[in-house]
Amino acid sequence: MSWVVVGVTVATAAVGAYQQHQQGKYAAEQANADAEAEAARSRLEAQRIREEGRKARSAAAAQAADNGLNLGVGSPVVIDQEIAYESEQDAWMTRLTGQSNAARISSLRRAEQKIANAQATGTLLQAAASSYSGYNGAQAAKKKG
Repeated sequence: MSWVVVGVTVATAAVGAYQQHQQGKYAAEQANADAEAEAARSRLEAQRIREEGRKARSAAAAQAADNGLNLGVGSPVVIDQEIAYESEQDAWMTRLTGQSNAARISSLRRAEQKIANAQATGTLLQAAASSYSGYNGAQAAKKKG
C-alpha cells in the first residue's frame, strides 16, 4: 500500500467524519430551535388561558351584578376566586409542561450531538487502523519479495 493510498483513505475518512460532525451540529441547532419554539408556544398558551380566565371572571361578575348580588361578599367572591385560581393553575401547568418538553428536546439534542461526534471519531480511527494495516502488509510483502 503506497502513501498515496494511505493519504486518500485518510482524506476520505476525514471528509466522512466532518460530514458526520456537521450532521450532529445541524441536529443540535434544529433541536435548540424546536426547544425554543416549544417554550414560546407554552408561554403564549399560558397567556391565552389567563386572558380567558379574566374574561370568565368579568362575565361572572356581570352576571352576579345583573342578578342584584353584592360583588364584595358571599358567593360572587368565592366564584371569582375559584375562577382566578383555576385559570392561573391551568396557565402554570401549561408553562411547566412546555418547559419540560423543551428540556427533553434539549437533552435529546445533546445525545444526538454526542453520537455524531462518536461516529466521526470512529470513522477516523477505522481509517487510521485500515491504513496502518495496509501499510504493514505492504511492508511485509516488500520484505518477502
